[in-house]
Amino acid sequence: LTDGVNPDRIFATGFSNGAGLTQHLAVQTELFQAVAPISTALVVGQEPNENTPIRSILQIHGTADNICPYDGGSDNPTGHDFYSSEQSIALWAEHNGCDATPTTTTTPQGNTHMYYEGCTNGVEVVQLSVIDGEHGFPPETEGGLNSFVWSFLNAQ
Repeated sequence: LTDGVNPDRIFATGFSNGAGLTQHLAVQTELFQAVAPISTALVVGQEPNENTPIRSILQIHGTADNICPYDGGSDNPTGHDFYSSEQSIALWAEHNGCDATPTTTTTPQGNTHMYYEGCTNGVEVVQLSVIDGEHGFPPETEGGLNSFVWSFLNAQ
């Protein structure tokens, strides 16, 4: 790596296709300490495997997304067969050795926050389901989506 780059502080985030790339890189590479895909779930056949590193994941997805459907499936304009968002994060939790059942709370904005505890190496696996959120979100979501994502990544 480049001088001055801390390999333990490299993160990835992306939106839509960029989130798909983020999921893919999280499964296939050892580059990132944590990732935060926004508005997508894992694609069937591209889930974490025995070669995928243990790492923290923050997945954010709108429940009314019609491009990368929250409930998964292949009936969407992308041509991908997605896991449901909740299956996707559960696959990450299982891969990361977390407890099987997440702690679920409702945020002050009325969104659903799922947090898996007991993960290997202290990693975090979190899902924010933006209720009635479509493929994109207003920037003020959860007090500022960029700040929300950075708070998660910076804590890793």
